[in-house]
Amino acid sequence: VYRSENENSDFTLIATTDNMSYTDYNIVPDQQYFYKVSAIIDSIHESQPSNTASATPTGYSISELPFVENFDELEAPVLPQGAIIENSNNDDKTWFVNNGGANSEPNCLKYAYSSENAADDWFFLAPVEMQENVQYNISFNYRANSTLFPEKMDFYVGRIAGSQNMQTQLFTNENINFTTYENVAINFIPEESGRYVFGWHVDSDADMAALYVDDIHIELSPTQPIIGLN
Repeated sequence: VYRSENENSDFTLIATTDNMSYTDYNIVPDQQYFYKVSAIIDSIHESQPSNTASATPTGYSISELPFVENFDELEAPVLPQGAIIENSNNDDKTWFVNNGGANSEPNCLKYAYSSENAADDWFFLAPVEMQENVQYNISFNYRANSTLFPEKMDFYVGRIAGSQNMQTQLFTNENINFTTYENVAINFIPEESGRYVFGWHVDSDADMAALYVDDIHIELSPTQPIIGLN
């Protein structure tokens, strides 16, 4: 896969893949990009590049807080605006919006297990506009489908969507064996102002059951009252 910001020149190799599709995460919103692809034969011979295709990623971001994503206004399995799925293990199982099994009915986010492959799948919320040195609270509800088949999940933050860009782990649970929703709340203070992307990563063993996430909240953390004494 080759990419350029110029339609006619300066194409640079950005990826090699065995899949029939490719998702480009290292992009700038509202910037037009041009792409070409070629085929590799016997790991040696490369075909001529294809015709040029172009795309301009949208600049949508979450800017008004408090923000709530309960997935209930969506028509399953459609994702929320600006959200991205990364199916890192390239199987036929990944995150999707599900009708049923929710904490707040009718919808939630669900990962359905693979009987053959361990999970390696990401859900990225749309970028959130945040200010440096301000404390934010991020919370969500989650559960497994069975007490007999525990799930595993990590929660990260980065500046750009994509597993390679998730550099700060905020939460992990490697033994999700409860079927009633539990809530987790994390405080996060950005070191600089800008957009931040939150990512939910399921990495359960193969042949488990299912994992559910619902009712994502992002808000400014409550400030402590200042009491003056004379």
